[in-house]
Amino acid sequence: MSTNRKLFLVLICFLLLAGATYYTITNSAKYKSEEQHKNNIQVTHTVDTPLPYPLLNNVIAQSGAGCSVYYKSLTSGDVFYNYSGQMPAAGMLRPFILARAMNEIKAGDLHPDDKLKVIAQNKAEGSPAFKDIPIGTEVTISTLLDKMITANDNTATNMLIDVLGQDEINGYIKEKGYADTVLNSKLGLKDSGEVYNYTSVNDLVNFFTSLYNNKCVTPDADKAMLELLVKSPKAGKLEALLPKEIKMAHQVGEAKGIINDGGIIYARDPYILVVMTDHSVDTDRTLKTVNQISSIIHNAVTDKEVFKK
Repeated sequence: MSTNRKLFLVLICFLLLAGATYYTITNSAKYKSEEQHKNNIQVTHTVDTPLPYPLLNNVIAQSGAGCSVYYKSLTSGDVFYNYSGQMPAAGMLRPFILARAMNEIKAGDLHPDDKLKVIAQNKAEGSPAFKDIPIGTEVTISTLLDKMITANDNTATNMLIDVLGQDEINGYIKEKGYADTVLNSKLGLKDSGEVYNYTSVNDLVNFFTSLYNNKCVTPDADKAMLELLVKSPKAGKLEALLPKEIKMAHQVGEAKGIINDGGIIYARDPYILVVMTDHSVDTDRTLKTVNQISSIIHNAVTDKEVFKK
């Protein structure tokens, strides 16, 4: 075989290999998800907000992940968001489950002193409060609600999903107009596989807005929910670079490639901030981005002279 023919065959093999590699990459679920996220990016904001948009957008672009951000002032109503579509929840459905439970308590169909037994099917990873609780232990609804929020406990969450009903929770979510939010599976179970729960920064901002305005369930129920959410663990996300005295009523969510945090920040001018990320290729970098986004927004809204547009 001549040298030229050999070179030609090598070139053909190389092109076939390159084509196969390109096809594999561009048809992977991760690539398609990332491209869809890029195509859906649409930066939206009120014209006169104090936020430094170029700086925020640069920080978001360096997150190493799909990054969805929504800021809303609770005094002026000003908003900023870059993408408000559906994202994996990773625990961010807990406030919706809490509201559904409070609604059932209001209706008299559930009582805080009612007791549920711990069953093996609900024992889950990510259960700091109930990690060692024996099967068969009876726990009150009040305790389950507390541990679901203040400890981000998955076993407590799963027990509440049982008593409230998955379909009924989804029905409540739909009735309230949270279009991007859906509960597809319990939390932290090994057999849940690739089944994800979903929500969006838009739904979460709307939820926290109604809660702040005492229009979620009832004023008393909303106050009780806020008291629980203020006790939700601070996990080094939105609050990391904020002044220590800043109070937050928030919810965090974290899973492989996912870092989420969102809620009410009781700054001098209170506001809601929700940051959700997905497909992180560098957890440390993505977490740093979440920290920076929160810090930039806090500095901009509390000291409007810090940044000049």
